Amino acid sequence: GCTSLETLHIGANTILSNDSVGFAFGCKSLREITVSPKNKRYKIIKGILYDTKNKSLIVVPAKLDVRNIVVPKWVKTISPFCFADNENIRTIRFNSDEINGIEELCCPDESKVKIICPTDSKICKFAERNGFQTGPMVSELDSFLSSCVDDEKDAKKI
Repeated sequence: GCTSLETLHIGANTILSNDSVGFAFGCKSLREITVSPKNKRYKIIKGILYDTKNKSLIVVPAKLDVRNIVVPKWVKTISPFCFADNENIRTIRFNSDEINGIEELCCPDESKVKIICPTDSKICKFAERNGFQTGPMVSELDSFLSSCVDDEKDAKKI
């Protein structure tokens, strides 16, 4: 809840306790988190903090300029309030069928966020019940083909 905190550094020997998960909730000015190269437990990917030992997404900084998030397939848990303060997020893609902690998923405005996930997954059902837009996963081939099609006539040829 430190509203003026803009940057946070996680040192070489730092380990976040289970009680500290959700530590950045309310840190509305947080734009960057860094991790000591000597700390092998935590990793920053595209500005987002992950715990590689516990296979979890810890936090998306509130002021990180990110519209689309792809949660890596190796992530098994999302931390409470990990997206809660970032108003820039428009899509979150989950690449696995189930994520622990999905019940804690919240965003500043759920109606503006689209959850891309496997159809009929626990994630999809949660998102639909809680006011998120949802969309099915699309393969890379489908995406490529749709980007090549100019009109319906071309689509029928494919």
